Amino acid sequence: MREWLKAQPEADANRIGLWGASKGAEFALIAASRYDWVKAVVAVVPSDVVWEGWGGSGPATASFAFDGRPLAFEPYVGMDAELAKVAKGEPMDLFAGSTWRGAPPIPTVWMPHASRSSGFTAHCC
Repeated sequence: MREWLKAQPEADANRIGLWGASKGAEFALIAASRYDWVKAVVAVVPSDVVWEGWGGSGPATASFAFDGRPLAFEPYVGMDAELAKVAKGEPMDLFAGSTWRGAPPIPTVWMPHASRSSGFTAHCC
């Protein structure tokens, strides 16, 4: 992408910034931490960890990799059970049974329109 930007007359490849929301914010922060040519980041509702990737079957994997190696990640504990609740129209608790950083379960606000693509509303840290 950087090489493509360099070839565009309207772009200044020496002043590249990244903007991302939710998982995109997670990616933007990771990229900026690894590429010194990224000069600015706007991270909307980011996380301070790399989370498990969505979808797929088999063992849990990271959302992102660098140089072909998955990054260390925080798994979604109990997420399948929580998504099953949403499918039945029931409220969910994203931290139920979680051992994430030793935090106690924290109730969340459930909104009927929340989905995997729009994200979830949660209270955290």
